[in-house]
Amino acid sequence: MNTYEKLSELIEQVCEEEGVELDDIYCLPQEDNSGLIAQFEDKFAVNLPEDFKYFLSKYGSGGLGYFDFFGIESGKDIENCSITVLMKDCRAKGMPNQLVVIEHDGDYVTCIDVSKKNGEVVTWSWIDDGKICKIADTFEAYFIAKLEDCL
Repeated sequence: MNTYEKLSELIEQVCEEEGVELDDIYCLPQEDNSGLIAQFEDKFAVNLPEDFKYFLSKYGSGGLGYFDFFGIESGKDIENCSITVLMKDCRAKGMPNQLVVIEHDGDYVTCIDVSKKNGEVVTWSWIDDGKICKIADTFEAYFIAKLEDCL
């Protein structure tokens, strides 16, 4: 079983346990969104790690109360997708260019550091002198841990 299959299986398990359908908690892409992913990468001059691209292409954005990932929503142009709106806001507050925001929790954001091999997941805050703290080796590991916490 490849890792993405494990991720998909865990997502299905959590949905079953929570009594929700995938499209209740994710903004599932209605069509191939690889063009929008590429537009996002070009716009912010980043190369997203493959595991996050997988999430964006299969699930778009969303999650449960335990996690809610910003992403690319169907039917929107890249300027109006949740990840773009938050990226602009955080960069205006001084977020380093190598960070890509995936979650927002008050004054702190969870990001992928695209300058690190495989894209480490970190936290960053504009109120904490821009301190960056690593919390996971990859988006995939971070997401799996979040899902396992739900089970």
